[in-house]
Amino acid sequence: MQTMQRVCMWRASFLTVGPCNSEYGIAATRGKTDTQVIDAILQISDSAFQAALIAQAKGMHKLAADYRLPEDAAGNSSRVLQKIFRCDELQPYFPEYPLGTDLTTTEQELVPALEWLKSNMARTSSRARVLYGSICTSGATRKNVAIERLGLDRASGIGDRLRRRLIHYALTRTGKGLCTENGRLNR
Repeated sequence: MQTMQRVCMWRASFLTVGPCNSEYGIAATRGKTDTQVIDAILQISDSAFQAALIAQAKGMHKLAADYRLPEDAAGNSSRVLQKIFRCDELQPYFPEYPLGTDLTTTEQELVPALEWLKSNMARTSSRARVLYGSICTSGATRKNVAIERLGLDRASGIGDRLRRRLIHYALTRTGKGLCTENGRLNR
């Protein structure tokens, strides 16, 4: 609540407000009345703060007593955003690296697998399951491009062979790395 009081200056007649943005949208506020600015900002505010902001604005007589937030703005939450970003139909619009990357396609496939492996090998309780799963999973092939990229296609010792199996298992668990260079499935 303290943060809202610092951000909202209810008595500033000299203030010019330009466009405001949040994870829920952009509010075009230039040249608008106080009521229009507050309404626009409320519509892009997180739902957790909207009720308090509305009450505060009504208390300062910046919003009408019967003001109601539009229904489509009432669901602004991180849960809704996560649901949107995980929707398969929308995935092409939200690339993993929206500004580009120097990583090759193979290296991009390795990132989630290596993160999965790191998080699952960090805890002793899950380390045994991962090791067991990697040993029992068949097909730790040397022809996998990701395995080749890490230099594990020419594994010489037991440590390298275990690493190859762990990487293959992590790639399988994250749904990556099942393709060879020509794009065919490599199981």
